[in-house]
Amino acid sequence: MKVHLSADASARAPRRAAEEGGSDVAATEQSLRARDAIDSGRAVSPLVVAPGAVHIDTTAYSLDEVIDRVVKLVARQQVVGSDA
Repeated sequence: MKVHLSADASARAPRRAAEEGGSDVAATEQSLRARDAIDSGRAVSPLVVAPGAVHIDTTAYSLDEVIDRVVKLVARQQVVGSDA
């Protein structure tokens, strides 16, 4: 199963700043937005959702909620796959 996770930079910035020991959230958000633009706009191997991937926007979810959603998706796919 292919899963593509995304979230708005405004939601990712506080998470990343906390991981980095409380760095400046505004600067972190600016850095994330710049990196996102580079990653999605590069000519070779741009960041895109893979064909057939399930996209989950994690902006409003906690880590536990994201894990729960992915586990449920995998479980559903296994059930569907066993019927084939």
